[in-house]
Amino acid sequence: MKKLSYLFFLILSIPQAFAAGEDTAHTFIPGKDDKTGLATKFQTGDVQLTDIPTYLAYLTDQAVWVAGVLAVIFFMIGGYQYLIGAYDDSTDEGKNTLKNVVIGLALVTMAWIIIDIAVRLLTE
Repeated sequence: MKKLSYLFFLILSIPQAFAAGEDTAHTFIPGKDDKTGLATKFQTGDVQLTDIPTYLAYLTDQAVWVAGVLAVIFFMIGGYQYLIGAYDDSTDEGKNTLKNVVIGLALVTMAWIIIDIAVRLLTE
């Protein structure tokens, strides 16, 4: 029953952008349309050593976006656990989930900052 209630809660919390029929499959790839960008270089095999920081920055941005989405989902799960746990005095599971979400977001933010600084220093 507990898993079913989590699933129900997650289904209800799906953003309205997906339900509105917007085109969410289109992902921005740097230089996809200008024939000199990173996507074209990968397709033609013309990748240079100087393109690696740009690709690293792109991958980092995508990873941070995914981590943010997962953090929001787990934050909702932790809040749900905390609220439901108040009925049977077992709020520790929810507190631990919320604590882990905050720690994970802090680690992702610090990693993103470090990689962003390194990419900026390498591309100067």
